[in-house]
Amino acid sequence: MENTASEVSSPSIEDLLGRGRVEMWRYYDRYVINNKRTSVEEYEKIKKDLYTYLDENCEKVDEVAYAPLEETPRHVTLYECPIGRVGVFDARAVDSEVLHVYVGGDAWWRAKLDSIDDVQTTINWILRKFEGLVEDADKIEKELRLALEKVEKLPE
Repeated sequence: MENTASEVSSPSIEDLLGRGRVEMWRYYDRYVINNKRTSVEEYEKIKKDLYTYLDENCEKVDEVAYAPLEETPRHVTLYECPIGRVGVFDARAVDSEVLHVYVGGDAWWRAKLDSIDDVQTTINWILRKFEGLVEDADKIEKELRLALEKVEKLPE
């Protein structure tokens, strides 16, 4: 079987995690890994390899999921792995996705900070955008504040 150029040049998930941080994002048809634009195929391969590695080699310590105004929940997940602590912040929507993976002693704390910032920013946005306009705005804010409390209680 012949390897394509992208298969040959794709870093392994171990190499990426060995750098201490993996940042991935997708916005419509733009795919970026660690500030470098990439193909959809490489992006999806790295994402699949990451979750396979976490599922097969790591113990999930804790996780908080929340879904502010979206069908797909956002997650902050903490793992113990052979390479040390791994913290993952994952936010997906129809046309976008953000995935931050941290490795090392402060990995959980860094993933928590991403999630805390995300929840607080969403609460502030809802308060400005929907206050008095959307019947469920108070309910959504309350749910997000409960999610924020859960995230803040995660281990560091």
